[in-house]
Amino acid sequence: MSSTIPVRGGDILIEWNVDTAEGDWSIENGSLATSQTGYDTLKNAVLLSLFTDRVAPSDWDGPDRRGWWADTYRDSPIGSLLWLLARRKISNRTTLLGQARRYCLDALQWMVTAGVAKTINVSTAWATSSIMAIMVSVVKPDGTTSNYNWLWRSS
Repeated sequence: MSSTIPVRGGDILIEWNVDTAEGDWSIENGSLATSQTGYDTLKNAVLLSLFTDRVAPSDWDGPDRRGWWADTYRDSPIGSLLWLLARRKISNRTTLLGQARRYCLDALQWMVTAGVAKTINVSTAWATSSIMAIMVSVVKPDGTTSNYNWLWRSS
């Protein structure tokens, strides 16, 4: 006779707040919640990649380089540098969109390297004067495509 132990998904579950255009790690019973079976783990991986603060480059002159403590032990850091855009004045809106797109592509490149995706496409646009729309298209190795959209506020 064998017994099975229910196993929950391993990804940290992120809850997206549409009103504030921000995501945060979900807490359940005092611990980090993880994704359930059947949950879109690819979507969660994209969320973690885009909206976790990657450590700033060593030449960055801000007061806090942020980042995830465990990146000290990793070959390549997780997350994106989108948070750096909150420190920039929105004087050239087109340049800011281009920078955000590059930060997103860089944060998602691991999916192509790991074989999770064949290609990643990102586009950015201003939804309002202070909220950016980020559209991500992930082409999987089998050729199917998953599309994700978020409104993001850089503050």
